[in-house]
Amino acid sequence: MDGLSALFAGLGIARAHVATQFQPDLDAAIDTAPDRFASLALLAPNRTDTGRLARLGDRLLIFTGDEGFSADTAERAIAALPEARAHRLANCRAEAWTDLVGDRRDEILAALRTHIAGGEATVLDRDGDSGTIDGITYSIRGRGPALVLMPMLLSPGQWEAILDDLATDHSVVLTGGDRLGMVAVLEGRGGDAGYRRVLASLLDEMAIRPADRLLEVGCGTGAVVRWIAERHAMTTPITAVDVNAFLLNEARGLADRDGVTERISFGPGDATALPFVDAMFDATLCLTVMEEGDADAMLAELVRVTRPGGRIGCVVRAVDRPMMWNLDIPDDMRARLEAPIRSVNVDGCADASLYDRFVAAGLVDGRYFPALMSVADTANPTFRYYLPHVMSLLAEAEKPVWQQAYAAAEAAGTLHLVRPMHCAVATKPATNPGGTP
Repeated sequence: MDGLSALFAGLGIARAHVATQFQPDLDAAIDTAPDRFASLALLAPNRTDTGRLARLGDRLLIFTGDEGFSADTAERAIAALPEARAHRLANCRAEAWTDLVGDRRDEILAALRTHIAGGEATVLDRDGDSGTIDGITYSIRGRGPALVLMPMLLSPGQWEAILDDLATDHSVVLTGGDRLGMVAVLEGRGGDAGYRRVLASLLDEMAIRPADRLLEVGCGTGAVVRWIAERHAMTTPITAVDVNAFLLNEARGLADRDGVTERISFGPGDATALPFVDAMFDATLCLTVMEEGDADAMLAELVRVTRPGGRIGCVVRAVDRPMMWNLDIPDDMRARLEAPIRSVNVDGCADASLYDRFVAAGLVDGRYFPALMSVADTANPTFRYYLPHVMSLLAEAEKPVWQQAYAAAEAAGTLHLVRPMHCAVATKPATNPGGTP
């Protein structure tokens, strides 16, 4: 039984309203029991598989902004699902890291309430209940028809802005844990051999020492700092910050699970305004975060909090390089599926300009290099994260071609996905440009 179905069974839910941003969390439940969904709302999804979603008919509502990668994805889904309802948020760039519910609170709340008003769902009377079922954590607010809220992707505010309102007339089941959403994806990536090869190259160039005061900015679930704590036998606790309170809470729980709580200090921190004094750290890391905000402001903060002579290391996704699927597919299909995924903020960095930004920031002794993250474990959530994107780009007649090629490569043991990245390591000068120590 998949996790969502196990949660429904454990809570005695025969039918529920569900809202999420990440469709893959629902795929198994849609496949086996689509009638369990009284309704489904997708908030600016960046991954969709319309073949599955079509089973929900007019019980599906898709929210979309009008700019950015997620808007393109959502509009393709809306065009392919004539029975689904659509709600377009004007003047809205809705990306995975946008605080969508907080920014458009009243509009989203009204549209969601209208959508779920017509469907019948199991009535729950478990206000205040919380726990874990099959690896999925839950907490329940309110009494009434069940409304299950799955984790948003990287949204700092998650669902918080509308929870109290929804709980006035529904039993809101708020979910989490390392099996869902971006927590599963980040944990899968952090433990994958292909990503660790990229990190190992970066960390070798940084020459981190066990006694270094190390900071990771945008730590997410803490997968990287937990690995570093083990790999480098750090004698000084690593500091790890993130703007996302939901991810920080998950990170603390995972560190406790792995027995490294005393080696890592987690806390809130905006990458563009870090809560630390100047020159506090010997080494600073920022991994696939500069894509999501003001990259130059982030780099300036990394430089500020690093001591003179300290090292700064960054990795960004590379949208100036194609992806690669090791599959025997037609050239026209390959061109679409391997095109860079341009999920980048307007002032973010996801290309080789990373290297120029390091130089412009006054950093010296730079080590700049592209790297390839190869993912071959098809059970890894990071691998599965890309599959709905593939499905959204294929016409119905092309899907059997893809599936046949996928099955053949998987059977041969050669199936893998390659995602390009850019890496930069450099040193903060011992003196500033004016020569003052």
